Amino acid sequence: MPRDALVLCGAGAPEPPTPPARVVRLDAGPGGNVRLAIEALARSLWTRLTPAMLDLLDVAAYAYAADQAVPRGRELAPSGEFGGQWRRRFELHVPVRLPDLWSGPAVRGALAAALDFPTDDAFDFRFRPAAAPPPAQAYLGGDGAAPDRGRHDGVLLFSGGLDSLGGAVEESLVRGRSVLLVHHRPTEKDRKRHDALFAEPRRRAGGPPPERVSVVVNKAKELGRETTQRTRSFLFAALAGVCARAQGLDRVRFYENGVVSLNLPPSAQVVGSRASRTTHPRTLEGYARLLGALFGCDFAVENPFALATKADVVRGLAAAGCADLIGLTTSCAHTWARTNAHTHCGSCSQCVDRRFAVLAAGLEAHDPAAAYRVDLWTGAREEGIDRAMPAAYWNLAETAAGLDRVGFLSRFGELTRAVRPGDAGAAAGVEAFADLYRRHARDVLRVCDEALARHAGELRRGALPATCLVRLLPDTRDPADDGPAGPAAGDAFVVAPDTFRPCGDGWWVRFGAGPPFVLLGSKGAGYLHRLLARPGEPVSACELALARPAAGDVPDTLSDGPALDQCRARAAELADEIPDGRAAGRDVEGLVAELGRIEAYVRAAYGPGGRLRGAADPRDKVRKAVGAALSRAVADVAPHAPAFAAHLEAALRKG
Repeated sequence: MPRDALVLCGAGAPEPPTPPARVVRLDAGPGGNVRLAIEALARSLWTRLTPAMLDLLDVAAYAYAADQAVPRGRELAPSGEFGGQWRRRFELHVPVRLPDLWSGPAVRGALAAALDFPTDDAFDFRFRPAAAPPPAQAYLGGDGAAPDRGRHDGVLLFSGGLDSLGGAVEESLVRGRSVLLVHHRPTEKDRKRHDALFAEPRRRAGGPPPERVSVVVNKAKELGRETTQRTRSFLFAALAGVCARAQGLDRVRFYENGVVSLNLPPSAQVVGSRASRTTHPRTLEGYARLLGALFGCDFAVENPFALATKADVVRGLAAAGCADLIGLTTSCAHTWARTNAHTHCGSCSQCVDRRFAVLAAGLEAHDPAAAYRVDLWTGAREEGIDRAMPAAYWNLAETAAGLDRVGFLSRFGELTRAVRPGDAGAAAGVEAFADLYRRHARDVLRVCDEALARHAGELRRGALPATCLVRLLPDTRDPADDGPAGPAAGDAFVVAPDTFRPCGDGWWVRFGAGPPFVLLGSKGAGYLHRLLARPGEPVSACELALARPAAGDVPDTLSDGPALDQCRARAAELADEIPDGRAAGRDVEGLVAELGRIEAYVRAAYGPGGRLRGAADPRDKVRKAVGAALSRAVADVAPHAPAFAAHLEAALRKG
């Protein structure tokens, strides 16, 4: 497999004969640059750990560290391809105690699949015998002196957020089950809050109080080059699976509301794993398959909140008499922005989602607006994602509110990753998810309407910041939502004749009366879509490649004035952000690299005398690239619809 990074794990990893440009060395041994520590776990649990379980902890820790050591590309590639810059390819060489088990097709294939979907990357593993593997005790951090309280009824992932608290309350207080909570502590900043939060269900439990396993993952500072951490859920699924099997259990539970779990992309620009897939049904299915293959049993990884909205979860906490615990939970993704006065930044997607849910449930008294650095409604929002994300959140609700089952599937083709057309019960599954989003949408839109009415006077007087959400909402409708509503009502998977429309990462296609199919996303498919919308009209290859009007020509300079002005503005922002980040102890290496790329771009744009450099005419190269992409797209169509492929071959004219 072509690789972006070769990851050599463990001490004494053999050197590659022809090392690639990027080699990452990881070592989880004593004094190494990766450490997985599990605090205050009962000693009796560790006596039941098998070599396969210990190997799983090593593999998960190495994958998690590799994920952070290799940065993703976020800029648009010269070819116009964005996704290819986001996705990475890894080849990991890992020492294990049971190399035959891990190298077998069942486990190795399940491992790659379990990582590929939630990360959108490609993982390939090579296993070798571990020369001196660490014993079970090497993973035990803290004092390790927690008493053995016997076997538990269930193992849950516990983040300290609203959803995981709802799960702990449901299992322990409502159902009276003995549960083990697996908790990640990414920073000491929230330790007191999480300790207080954990103490309350223990104090209130009428039956066996819940127990907790805290996990700390340490790595060398130079490994922190990528912050998306899409392998984080895999690490904790692995740990929870180990704890469950050591307790004789065959299932673990992630409690996360269904809207976040599905995480349908709010706009066409959010593709692949840019919309996080932490608890997506397919992700959990992949984890279950791996754990089952590894442990030799039917293993389940479940999300009991899969059809609940976040507002439903908050209402459930209130019904259980635990609304007062909402203030102890932490949802904010920006740990560096939190203070004692402002426990949430108010800008990240998690804060926005949390605030809407609490307001929809009518429990704002337990989650005061003063706890948020940026007020949801009236706070000024910075340029970029801080403004775009709440608008996209509202747009998604506005769109979902009016869709029936058929329209929902047509608009959100990404759903086919969770409910596969043709499977038994697929139509019922689509209806259940559509109902979930409609209920969520009703809550969101009601809260928005109430806020607009409440602040009407301030809006009329112009007393609110121009960039606050109350002023942004009326102007945020996505033009893409003004298109056709989709197929007529009827069967869930009916696609109208002569259809070529977006479907998540791909396209719904049907030619004439032939069968419908999903064409995987590609540059060529995007070109076809634009050409089909303009039949008989000559279209410049440059216009197709750039996805904007080009009047048949390309600029005669490498850069235009507005583009360079934007670069200078961003460089000025970075010049402020980098020292502030360093002062706050944050990793700013990515920002420094971005500033370097911008400065290099601006330098290259100018020639002698301060004039913009002239560019060689690249039209022939663009024509060839666009023509090749169109040919590949037609070839992709042929196996599904030969008649459509023949029609395209005859109709396309390439100059």
